[in-house]
Amino acid sequence: MACKFYAVCVLLACVLLAGVPLSQGKESCELSLLEAVLEHPDLEELAIVIEGAELIAILDDLEQVTLFAPNNNAFNGSNGLLSLLGLEGASLIDFLLNGNNKAASILLYHIVTKPYTASQLTNGLSLETELSGYNLTVSISSTGSVVIVGGASNATVVTPNIQVCGSVVHIINAVLLPGALSTIPSQPSNSTPGSTSAAPNQAISSTLLLGLVATATSVLLL
Repeated sequence: MACKFYAVCVLLACVLLAGVPLSQGKESCELSLLEAVLEHPDLEELAIVIEGAELIAILDDLEQVTLFAPNNNAFNGSNGLLSLLGLEGASLIDFLLNGNNKAASILLYHIVTKPYTASQLTNGLSLETELSGYNLTVSISSTGSVVIVGGASNATVVTPNIQVCGSVVHIINAVLLPGALSTIPSQPSNSTPGSTSAAPNQAISSTLLLGLVATATSVLLL
């Protein structure tokens, strides 16, 4: 009799465990991709551009993806994006204002639709990005470095495998461009009805502009 009772208890326990929703693991993850970027000191410039490109809400909601995160030097270094824009007679502000939000497209090009650790980034692997119709390609150098090949620029992974719940962040040393600057598509504003991104952007827009101006000035002084 005792054996039957024990068997019933085990069966009941299995049934109850099977009914536990898979989302419980998700709920225990308190750090979003956005928060991971904001907390990392080498991603301060990226955080500024995310805000200006109105991708705060999107990055805060994304899960199970790979983010190739350009470090500060990728933006304001001697060969960074701001220097490249300067050679084209443009600035990062030009890519954010007046409905010309190409910065959002550039950032979406850094987000891969599936999570990949460094060991899974094999030579020749094609990576689908959140910028529809544009992919990245993995290339392993002769020294074993992971190089991400974009349409118009490449970047090397310098800090791999930052785990953010179900997503993975790899810090890279350059900004990936899907194509020539003139061909990069613009993204519509994310300040749609019901969106939570509009208010924060309006509240700290002056801080954003000051940050962009300070960054551009530091490049000119190099």
